[in-house]
Amino acid sequence: MLVICTIITTALTYQTVIHHVVRNYLVIRWARVTSTMMELTACQLSLMILLFTPCFNCMFNRTRYQKQWYEKMRSDGMTARYGFDTETFSQQLRQQEHQQLSSTLVSNTSSV
Repeated sequence: MLVICTIITTALTYQTVIHHVVRNYLVIRWARVTSTMMELTACQLSLMILLFTPCFNCMFNRTRYQKQWYEKMRSDGMTARYGFDTETFSQQLRQQEHQQLSSTLVSNTSSV
């Protein structure tokens, strides 16, 4: 969040300085374009930073991230608020992992 705050503060500071330094801001094209590009870049970077961690963990560290997510929901009291039972999902996840592992072992032994 500190990185996002720094990016947004930089973009807003740049725009404020341009508005106060350049007298004919509306007429001068480079001032408008650079200000717009700074805002666009700041918004896109903020969005990418916010979405990167959950997407990366969901793609590459799915089970560990899911367990952390459930633990966080339990500690925040969200499971009771939404009527969401994480234990059921954890058990289903363990059963799926067990089935995948056993099917992998069966296929490996049958090919030998």
